[in-house]
This record gives sequence, C-alpha cells and structure tokens, in this order.
Amino acid sequence: MTDIKFRAKSKATNSWVYGFYAFVDGQHYIIQGAMFYTAHDNGTSLSFNDWDEVKGETVSQWTGLKDQRLAPIFYGDILNNEESNNVEVWYDDGATLVGRKDSFDEYLYQITASKLFIIGNVQDNSDLLT
Repeated sequence: MTDIKFRAKSKATNSWVYGFYAFVDGQHYIIQGAMFYTAHDNGTSLSFNDWDEVKGETVSQWTGLKDQRLAPIFYGDILNNEESNNVEVWYDDGATLVGRKDSFDEYLYQITASKLFIIGNVQDNSDLLT
C-alpha cells in the first residue's frame, strides 16, 4: 500500500512542510505529527500535535514514486535526465502524467521514474519549463 503524503508552503515561513493535508473552515493545513480524538459529552473533537496553515495553491500529493536519488516525486515536480527536456509531473483524469502540459504528455509509469531526477518544482522553479 502506498503512503499518502502531501507538501505545501507554510504561510508563516514560506518554507515547504510535509505531512497530512486538511481543509478546514476555508483554510488549508499540513498536519505533522499526531492527531488526537477526544470524546466529550456533546460529541468528539480533533486536535493536532503540530500543524501549519499553508498556501492552498502549493498543496501537492506524493505520486508514490521516487526518482533515481530516491527522493519522493510530488505532483508539480520538475524532472530531468541527461537525455530529455525538463518535464512536469501532474495528475489528470485518474493518471499521473509527465511532460509539458501544452504540448506533450505520457504516463509517468511509461518512463521509468528511477531514471529521472528532480530538479525543482513549478512553484519555485517554473522557469525550468521554458
């Protein structure tokens, strides 16, 4: 079974945080650490050990694949190998795709992920796709 992991940029620090994703009362959060359910007379509540409010447009999920350096590949990552152009990873209609959204795409599984390596991501390094 594949672990479900997310990353996003913290609103407070603008740095990447990793963990579980939650959307609560119109806000985006990455939860790191433990979640606790507490029973009360009038129901239950949920609390978190460590969480960050994040920028919703930067939330991305792990694909379940790793690159040749064994780094986890997230949607929005930019990949390369010595023989190809830089390509973006994205999710569309139930499939993980890699390529350039405007002109070319194929399933990431058709390209062996272990032959690619992460060189950036679309939030921090969109210039790598030009």
